[in-house]
Amino acid sequence: MIGLLLMLAIGCSGFMLLRSVSNLLFEPTPFPTATPIPTPTIRPTQTPIPPTATPNVPTATPDPFGWQPVRPGLETRNMPIADINDGRILEQLTVIRLDPNQFNFDVGYSPGQPLPLDQWQRQSGALIAINAGYFTADHFATGLTITQGQASGSSYGPFAGMVTIGGNGPSSAIDVRWLSQTPYWGEPLWGGFQSFPMLIHSNGTAAFPASSDNGDRSRRTVIGKDGAGNILLIVAGRGWFTLSELSTWLAQSDLDLQIAINLDGGTSSGMILDHPNQQQRILPFIPLPTVLLVYE
Repeated sequence: MIGLLLMLAIGCSGFMLLRSVSNLLFEPTPFPTATPIPTPTIRPTQTPIPPTATPNVPTATPDPFGWQPVRPGLETRNMPIADINDGRILEQLTVIRLDPNQFNFDVGYSPGQPLPLDQWQRQSGALIAINAGYFTADHFATGLTITQGQASGSSYGPFAGMVTIGGNGPSSAIDVRWLSQTPYWGEPLWGGFQSFPMLIHSNGTAAFPASSDNGDRSRRTVIGKDGAGNILLIVAGRGWFTLSELSTWLAQSDLDLQIAINLDGGTSSGMILDHPNQQQRILPFIPLPTVLLVYE
């Protein structure tokens, strides 16, 4: 009897061992997912906040304070994004709205020698500093970049967008354009930089569909223009949005964006506003070779 029980015990143990080994040998390996857009930035990325909401894109939470005036032509707004089920705050958008006729704009570029965003702001004396487009691991911009009338790099294709500052210096008009609709043909510019993807097309509709999204959630930086011609600078600093969700949310929001471009996000995403009436500091985690600067 004892021998029979011993044989049964050994048999069961052997079966469990074989089953365990079988699971290790034959466990299916998931296929990798394709990335729908190029990924030029080669550096560590921030670990995003794990999503806690349903896959539905949340609606904009009404801002109890609305637009806050800082000085003539400059307003700010904090826009919390809430879970549609339980009201928990998932993301906080910081938005700056500028009348471009009351400010000067410039592009700062330090190829191969990046600077922290707060150092860019202090050294330039700019009212606002915000991160610009993508760059390589050795800190060179991957798209066309123009500083003080000098162009470097190569232009992206029609999938991308471009920020331009006219050829008469920082007081020239700033514009936000889609390269598919308004390609860069070499016209004289004081400053400019490129980035991708487009989030809002020139007709105010969402430009980045879910079918092109790889599902990554990360910090985001956006530049756009509204129906009144104002320039909007936007940072989503908590890392909740995917690109398609952000594209859809911006199109449905009350910001009246007619065009918007996704700038470099993740560890690069950041914005500083330095004014006696209001301070905003969302700092990147790494130094930056390219920034957009705004002066009074």
